[in-house]
Amino acid sequence: MKEVIFNRKLLPLSLASLTSKIGDFAHEVVFALITIELLSGDIFYIGLVYFLKFIPYLFSGPVGGWIADVFPFKRNMLLSDTLRLSVTFVMFITYYLGQGKIMNVF
Repeated sequence: MKEVIFNRKLLPLSLASLTSKIGDFAHEVVFALITIELLSGDIFYIGLVYFLKFIPYLFSGPVGGWIADVFPFKRNMLLSDTLRLSVTFVMFITYYLGQGKIMNVF
């Protein structure tokens, strides 16, 4: 067990995984809170938003598989987490500044 805990190669991997998981959690929390508030807690539309959130994975899956096969893993991980951080930050700032409005469709 000591060999695993004090392995120098394991610490950076563990810290990177921890950072990525914290980012996953932060993204989901921001997305959920903004969705619930903007949709006034309407359960049907919140469910619809979460359903529609996963549709892009159907189309980006084959492209993502190709990218994962062709480019280095570390670069893919850093690029995707940086892109997700940027999108989450823009979503939060837009909402915080009061610019995040939904069209009056409902």
